[in-house]
Amino acid sequence: MILIVSKEYEKTTIHILEQIDYLGLLYQRINREDAVEVKNIIINNNQIDVKIYNMNSKENIDFNNITAFYCRKGNISYKLNTNHLESISENKQKHILKHLQTEWLTIQSFLFQELHRKKCFSDYEKVDMNKLHQLFLAKKCDIDIPNSLVSTQKKSLQKFQNNHQNNVINKSIQNYFDFVINPYHYFNYTEKVEPTHIENLEENFFSSLLQENLQKLYELRIFFINNDLYASAIFSQSHQNTSIDWRKSTEKSKVIRFVPYTLPSEIKTNILKFINLSGLNTGSIDMIVTKNKKYYFLEVNPSGEFLEMSKSCNYFLDKKVVEFLKSDVL
Repeated sequence: MILIVSKEYEKTTIHILEQIDYLGLLYQRINREDAVEVKNIIINNNQIDVKIYNMNSKENIDFNNITAFYCRKGNISYKLNTNHLESISENKQKHILKHLQTEWLTIQSFLFQELHRKKCFSDYEKVDMNKLHQLFLAKKCDIDIPNSLVSTQKKSLQKFQNNHQNNVINKSIQNYFDFVINPYHYFNYTEKVEPTHIENLEENFFSSLLQENLQKLYELRIFFINNDLYASAIFSQSHQNTSIDWRKSTEKSKVIRFVPYTLPSEIKTNILKFINLSGLNTGSIDMIVTKNKKYYFLEVNPSGEFLEMSKSCNYFLDKKVVEFLKSDVL
């Protein structure tokens, strides 16, 4: 049985489940919106036995029956019943709830550790792998990276910008900023930084990331499962509004071309070194190929999107993911 941990209406997971249904494979699903209750965790010299209950789907989940684990943008959550705390002062409630939350996080971590002893697609604990550390690992694997600066000082940003002929970009240090306040959806893009942007800053501010703006020929999206690489070239330079961040496509520029791409052997070797060093077994790597044909690593997203490149390049990656999950080879 395959355990799916995701969130409601997650597009990639829907495609994976269609393949699982087509093959007639058994699965159970936990969404991050669901409330899960621990029935039993038995740990002794003879066994480790874990049974949980999904309060939304009304299903018992026995870890002994799980052969593979798929995790994408999901979590195992617990809804705490606070009725028994009503007679306790608010100040005491706060401390008790904080302690119970810590207790649950320990249980949650144990559940994921047990699931990762199965065959697993994606590592829950590495979903937010530090992107600054990613740059360090890439450099360690002989992959070029863009010159980067994280600073809180206006003078440092101005110096960095001057050193790169006023051609730098600003991006999130870790995750993109994304939230909804109806009826609006707010999120940030990677943007080019103009001199006036820095001039208008205070002398000190919260840590910000600048990178040199590489003169790209095209971008690469490289999806991997273990050591199998599936590369696609993205011609985002075809449209001005997508030249810095291809996610800014509009109706006029939405047809951004994804084409299959063959990686040079040296780049492929170094990427495989990076994958092994990072400890990831799946993810989407973003790179840039510059006009002078140099390859630069940008980041790896352990739960990166791959449906668009899969469809455009006929890679059938959803099928390959399910084949991996159902394979008898651990």
